[in-house]
Amino acid sequence: MQRLETTAKFNCPLCHKDATAKVEVPEPNWGASDKMSELTSESETEVTCNQCEVTFSAYVQNSASDCTVTLDDYPDVRVIADNAFFSPSEDDDDWLNTDLPENPAGIFMDSHHHSGDILAEYGVGGTGVLSHSAFIINRMVFAQQVSALEAYLGDTLVRQAMSSQEVMDRLLDKEEELKDVKIGLADIVKSPNIVRETVRAHLQGILYHNLAKVAVLYKIALKINIWPNDDIKTGLFRAVQYRHDCVHRNGRDKNGNELTVFTTGYVTSMLEAMRMLVQHIEVALIPEVP
Repeated sequence: MQRLETTAKFNCPLCHKDATAKVEVPEPNWGASDKMSELTSESETEVTCNQCEVTFSAYVQNSASDCTVTLDDYPDVRVIADNAFFSPSEDDDDWLNTDLPENPAGIFMDSHHHSGDILAEYGVGGTGVLSHSAFIINRMVFAQQVSALEAYLGDTLVRQAMSSQEVMDRLLDKEEELKDVKIGLADIVKSPNIVRETVRAHLQGILYHNLAKVAVLYKIALKINIWPNDDIKTGLFRAVQYRHDCVHRNGRDKNGNELTVFTTGYVTSMLEAMRMLVQHIEVALIPEVP
């Protein structure tokens, strides 16, 4: 069974070490209002220091865009909490899906169109009813589409490697981490497909927001340059950093300054840049006719 969690970081008031803890939080009260500020839920929870293993009682507030945690007995201790996420229970991994989608580009484009519709209706300057939440919606649409791009890049590369021995051979020959993998004879006997499984596991473990690494892998495996032009390359490198700030810092940079870049014009331009990147890759993957 899934539960909603946040990752809390704090300096433990007892052992005085920097600590990290997974903290259960309540789900936002989605039916309360169309205003993000009124969706907040609150409850009591527990925070366990991963250094000294002491558990502290705490109070948590969670909304669609923010999560705060306060230690009951140490209210002055600063606790940094990420936006909450659903986490599966340890004995339930049915949510995992290792099957590759048949059409990664189609899935991306479906997300692209829906994201554009949401942005036009509910984003800043839109005609929808959530005007008080428009700026956050802009940010959410932006972060969602960067995630969709990452999924496309990963699924496409894995599909190509799993369907072409030539692609797999190039990865095994030139991708540094795969070149260094050592496989014993006993492992080969136990699993005749171990090379294929190793390549797949390696590719699925890559963080596809690392666009520099992704570009190198596509060059090695598929012999294509993923960038339509330098402007898109520069813009998407910056967009990935912004997305990191959205996901891990609630829309603030490393200095704590709130990012104001997520205008409807900017988000629209980034959605278009991502679409052009996907289209460019898809065209490059079309086999040449002899």
